[in-house]
Amino acid sequence: MTAGDVSPGFRPSDTFEKSPDIVARHIAGELLLVPTARRASGLDAIFVLRGSAIRVWEMLERRLGFDEMLGEMARGYGMTESDLESDLRGFLSSLVSAGMVRLAGPPEEQ
Repeated sequence: MTAGDVSPGFRPSDTFEKSPDIVARHIAGELLLVPTARRASGLDAIFVLRGSAIRVWEMLERRLGFDEMLGEMARGYGMTESDLESDLRGFLSSLVSAGMVRLAGPPEEQ
């Protein structure tokens, strides 16, 4: 897997980074992800995040590996990692596919 790959088959140590072309704004308990002017023509939608999706977005700042994000979410919500893994993979894949996040690869490749 190379940086930028949108496959949901993330490796445990893969990290993600937010696109510099996205601005996030908190409004009324939601987090809106809005493209900057230079990216607006290539983006199909504005993402509106709520609840656990906001938590995932905030974890991206810390450049955690996929497995670290999964573990933190499981502990925070009192669930097992296996219960959350598919949802986290799907959510991150949708952010990568939309160009809001990119796969940075494992820390040793950065």
